[in-house]
Amino acid sequence: MNELIKTILTNNDYTFDERINAYQYDNKSYMFLESINAHQLEEVKTKNSLNNCDWYNEFLSKFNERIKINGYPALEKNSSLLILVESSSIDDLDKLKSQILLIEEDQFFLKKHVLIYTPSSFSAISRDTSNEGLQSKVNDKNLFKDFMDKGLTDDMEVYILVLQLFIKLPFLKLNFDEAEFKELNEKLNDALSENNEKEKYYKLLDEVAGFKSIDFLDEESENKIDNLINLLSND
Repeated sequence: MNELIKTILTNNDYTFDERINAYQYDNKSYMFLESINAHQLEEVKTKNSLNNCDWYNEFLSKFNERIKINGYPALEKNSSLLILVESSSIDDLDKLKSQILLIEEDQFFLKKHVLIYTPSSFSAISRDTSNEGLQSKVNDKNLFKDFMDKGLTDDMEVYILVLQLFIKLPFLKLNFDEAEFKELNEKLNDALSENNEKEKYYKLLDEVAGFKSIDFLDEESENKIDNLINLLSND
């Protein structure tokens, strides 16, 4: 998965800097990568437990050394850590959402983003990691409708991984066709009969409709996507 992310970063004009072991864009922003497994993520129960994780302590120790290196004035304030979590099931995105939120809401030292993937979902998208290829996958009308219908299920793991890439990597932007949202809205309204289900899906539609106007360079956009994922997972 590391190699896939590195390819995407390179495709978007990020270059690898060996001195700091990170990818940088125009010496203004920096992206660090860290790989862990779902069990390690599960151990992050509190802020203290995060600070006590060996992998996190090792990263912070090296990061504190790197910010002292001359020639990187923006490193301390404009760095992000992308944490790649290998899992056996994409459902861990829901099961471990408390751990994910705890890490991502902790802005101390640098911004943090958690991306969960399975080996099979990684393999499925690794054949085409161009911006155009990823955009084609995330804009697939049938996959999007299946995702809205099924939520966080293993048979949607490839689409969910691609969607996470657009959420966690700010230079990737979602572009949806307005007509697709109108069609989806009408179908959902026709399909719903129970009042409690209507309430849930009307809220869901509000979230989905907002995708069209989301600026993915804005930090607030990640919260909007997380709200949508939470709605999908709370059946």
